[in-house]
Amino acid sequence: MEEKRDQVIFLGARHSDATSDAPPHAHDFYELNFMTRGNTKMKLNEKIIEYDSYDFVLIPPRIRHILYESDYDIFDNYVIWFELSDRKLLLEDQIIKLHDYDGAVQFLCAEIYKSYMKTGMADAGLLGIYLEAVLWHMKKGLILGTGQASRNDEDMVDEAIKFINVNITNARLSVEMIARKLNVSEEHFSRMFKKKIGLPPVKYINEVKIAEAKRMLAKTQVPIKEIAARLYYSDQFYFSQQFKRITGYSPSEYRDSALY
Repeated sequence: MEEKRDQVIFLGARHSDATSDAPPHAHDFYELNFMTRGNTKMKLNEKIIEYDSYDFVLIPPRIRHILYESDYDIFDNYVIWFELSDRKLLLEDQIIKLHDYDGAVQFLCAEIYKSYMKTGMADAGLLGIYLEAVLWHMKKGLILGTGQASRNDEDMVDEAIKFINVNITNARLSVEMIARKLNVSEEHFSRMFKKKIGLPPVKYINEVKIAEAKRMLAKTQVPIKEIAARLYYSDQFYFSQQFKRITGYSPSEYRDSALY
């Protein structure tokens, strides 16, 4: 009877707190990078991506990669290397980036690293099983092409603006939701958004809500209380406060003026 080979073959792991560029390199096995502190950028072939705390970046074989110098004095980056005996587990040439919101991938990778540091390759079979679970989570991440430059920060902000405009009446719309969609940290998204627009994303969302309220007040007979509810303000009074702060009119005054 033929012995079944492990699907994921653990090769090793290391920790790096280096703050200078590593030389570009590629290899014939997979590499999983994850950051627990700090942030930097990573170049993958011709693509440059943001790389923040709790990001996981899966690099397939033969992809040239460089870890850029960090703005932090120290950052904590970990690397896990592995091979696949079953190529169906992942598609080759797919870089996958995942932000680990719930800590599940972080826990698994921390266990892999700690076990390797303690016993070396003695438990390589078990570490391969852990890695299978990691790959199951990684499939939920953002798949990045390898042959083109990534979107820059301005593209990211433009995408966010379009998303806000389309989803302004979505109850779940928030900075967290937008950052999750863009697969970046809330801190990085907020910083880049304010740099380009001049407003924090929370204030911009509120201004778009007021713009939608103006449209409804001028074009429909929807009651003011219902407009506030549709735009998910906590109550009509708070909505009226925000509306007057931005427009200089109360909602009823604006509706009356729009009729003439």
